[in-house]
Amino acid sequence: VCVPSGPVLRGPGGFFFYRLLFFATLELMRKTATKSPGETKRFAQIIFKKLLVPSRRKGANIVGFSGELGAGKTTLIQGLGKKLGIREKIQSPTFVIMKKYRLGRKGIPWRALIHIDAYRLEKKKEILPLGLKNIFQNPKNLVVIEWPERIKNALPRHTLWIELKHRGGNHRHIIIK
Repeated sequence: VCVPSGPVLRGPGGFFFYRLLFFATLELMRKTATKSPGETKRFAQIIFKKLLVPSRRKGANIVGFSGELGAGKTTLIQGLGKKLGIREKIQSPTFVIMKKYRLGRKGIPWRALIHIDAYRLEKKKEILPLGLKNIFQNPKNLVVIEWPERIKNALPRHTLWIELKHRGGNHRHIIIK
């Protein structure tokens, strides 16, 4: 193991400092705690930035939001919608299963946010009428899914998984997998 020494370790301009800062930032982006719905919505900015990083994946960006009832899935998606420039109120599409929002803000690579709530889906054949294959293949779509574990077998490997855990009151743990 090569350990830097001398001036490299000293001061905020040193290599070791920047490497430490880089890995600390990665860990913060992977796991965090929020103390209010506002903080949870603001955390959506980190998710947004993660989604903007170019990748070799083909098709839509897909994000699964997992967590018990009241964990903050919809709140986090509302924060993401605000960052995308959606002005209408985003509500969980529990009864309609899927809601599509048009996007047109400059600097955003997607033309649609597709919000799916899979809570009420019990059988794989129930997702066929949604046309997920076409939705997932379109790189102009950003797809957010509440209760993604209910349709896990239908999701592409490149799905970004975000787990929310309710920790009492307004406290939440958010883990990016």
